[in-house]
Amino acid sequence: MFNDPPSNFNLTAPAQKAEVSSVMPVLSWTNGVDKDGDAITYRVIVHLAVEPHWVLEAEGNDIEESPTGTTSWTVPIPLKNHAIYAWHVEARDPSGALGSSPTWEFKVNVGNHVPTEPSIVSPPVGGQSSSANTALTILNSTDEDNDLITHVFEIDSVNTFDSSDRRNSGEVIPNGSGSTTWVTPALEENRRYWWRVKAQDGRSESAWVIGSFLVNAVNEPPPTPTVKNPSNGGWVTTKSATLEVNPVVDPDGDVVHYEFELYFDTLEQLATSRSSDTTALIVGVITDSRYWWRVRAVDTHGAASAWSPFASFSVNAADALPPAIGLTEPSQPIAPTVAMVDGSERKQVTLTWDGVNPAAEQTVALYYATSRFSQVGTLIVDGLRQPHGATSGSYVWDVSKLGTGTYYPFARIYDERGIGRADAPGAVVIPSAQQADILVVPFISPIGSVSSNSSLTYLVYLSKAPSAPVVVPIASTDPSIGVAVPAQLDFTSANWSVPQRVQVTAANDCVPTDAKGFDVLHGKVVSTDPNYIGVSRKAAVNYLAGPPPQATTTDPDIGICNITIVSEQMISPDVWESTWRAELVNKGSTTIKGVTAKVRSVALPVHQWINDALVFGAVAPGETVKSNGTFVVRTPNRLIPNHLFIPAVPMGRSFFWDVTSQR
Repeated sequence: MFNDPPSNFNLTAPAQKAEVSSVMPVLSWTNGVDKDGDAITYRVIVHLAVEPHWVLEAEGNDIEESPTGTTSWTVPIPLKNHAIYAWHVEARDPSGALGSSPTWEFKVNVGNHVPTEPSIVSPPVGGQSSSANTALTILNSTDEDNDLITHVFEIDSVNTFDSSDRRNSGEVIPNGSGSTTWVTPALEENRRYWWRVKAQDGRSESAWVIGSFLVNAVNEPPPTPTVKNPSNGGWVTTKSATLEVNPVVDPDGDVVHYEFELYFDTLEQLATSRSSDTTALIVGVITDSRYWWRVRAVDTHGAASAWSPFASFSVNAADALPPAIGLTEPSQPIAPTVAMVDGSERKQVTLTWDGVNPAAEQTVALYYATSRFSQVGTLIVDGLRQPHGATSGSYVWDVSKLGTGTYYPFARIYDERGIGRADAPGAVVIPSAQQADILVVPFISPIGSVSSNSSLTYLVYLSKAPSAPVVVPIASTDPSIGVAVPAQLDFTSANWSVPQRVQVTAANDCVPTDAKGFDVLHGKVVSTDPNYIGVSRKAAVNYLAGPPPQATTTDPDIGICNITIVSEQMISPDVWESTWRAELVNKGSTTIKGVTAKVRSVALPVHQWINDALVFGAVAPGETVKSNGTFVVRTPNRLIPNHLFIPAVPMGRSFFWDVTSQR
């Protein structure tokens, strides 16, 4: 939604206040990171550090970053010997947002020779280490001035050397063997690390030399591959089959190959056993029959994964079935969304489909009609390729040129075997320029007030007769304060002017609540009527501070509150099963280590308790906690929230709990 600037980043060389021996030095820095994934370019600014004002000496613009994690730039003009320069780098994304490095200084001193760069010995660049405490070994640098040289090592889990895993060796003095070693702290198995080393003589230093390696103390087998095509229960339409699996990544970074086994239908006779360096293998089959196959991955050291579960497929070359498709979105009447495309607003709808035949590649065409299920309409797009094995697809439809009305998308999928067809379950509705309205009675704002022991009702109807059914969703903007029922209002051309009742009741707060307000939302309307699609209205409600919640448990310090339905299903015509979740509040002065709460009584008709207990963890005074578990009850009727309201007993206080607490 918002453009983020590149992250700030670090300079790497020359080091802060170091000397350089060249009048045209190389300046380097670690790459920044852009949260939006934008490409970053860099600007380098070099000033001559002369008091009281710095003087711009050199500048580099639009520098593209290096994929190594460190980017460099050479000063293009000679700098003054013995002068001090200040430099910094800016990172810029395409929108102009900036990230910046700190500012460092360096001195030009051509009389002092910079140490040579050390050379990496082990682990080799891009190689592996067999020890968690890896020995990093280099060939020592040399210094033409015979200055005392020390080396500095760094290791990190990112190539920008700016994460919390970064470790530094400090100054390591070379020994007389010509090489220097630093042993890292314990590293993680199967993780790649980047390391770097530089030499310094007290005034100047070499550039960093960078390597990487994978920690691989134990050779582990690759993960088990999964079947891609033919999928289990699928079929092929030729006398050969391409067995294809999803690729795996070896935890040790080894190259893997795949071993396939193909069995006849009885699973007692092996038809063929072959390996492939890729994820696919073509095998010949003999008859129109069923076959079973499985696969495993093997690394270069011979470590093999477990075999995948068997998958079966049929050979059906003689009587191939046509492809099939299911258009899944829109699943209900929807209005288009507005998006900016090339600087202009466009109305768009995303059409999605699934359930295609995976046996071969097909082509998808999308259409729209002005009447449902006609299968005769206007082409939206054709030639959408659906690769074999693919089971879903989508297309963004630009509806900017369509006039007000209701449009019904349908799809066709075809190949040489035939055509499959499907209608979308929903519709695309282009709203009218002047839509109708949802009317709320009373016509005042707020519509009324509720407290912890009260509820209110008001009426809702439509401003004009709809051409199609209108569904008005009802919801509270803050269910922790008040809830509104029913969950939706249904209007038709027959009842549009008949007011329907909405009830707002104060929720069972876990703790007393100060006076405040909330809104009841009506809509966005779901309908194929362009006069109503997407219409919404708010109704304000006052919440008045009331007395503390009534006791709901056998322990005065513990309250069970915010009881809500998680799911519900009809078991039989007169049995509904509902699953509930609740919260617990500690109203006492000491910490409770744990609570088990069991329903003692409920102001509801109950057939059966499937589970009537909740377990809570520790809770400190004044805290409210949730249970990971749920309680389940079967009742004669569906327990929509308004069934829980009985006189003087708002929602949640219909339940009373026996509690066992640990203190």
